[in-house]
Amino acid sequence: MLPGVHSHCRKLYYLVQSKPFEMMIMAVIILNSALMATSFYGQPAEMTSIVEAINYAFTGVYVLEFVLKVGVQG
Repeated sequence: MLPGVHSHCRKLYYLVQSKPFEMMIMAVIILNSALMATSFYGQPAEMTSIVEAINYAFTGVYVLEFVLKVGVQG
């Protein structure tokens, strides 16, 4: 393997296992839930567009979490 690869993997492992990382993901989940609760029938199209864009950002965070955890933990 290349020099330093193990140290990078170790750092990523400790990052995804850290309490702050888990708390950040939990905060994202709570914010996503709150955002979903704001949607209602007949809401303005602008609000729907904004909520949809923010949901894509949340999805990006979830995908990044998945890739980091699977990549590090196998």
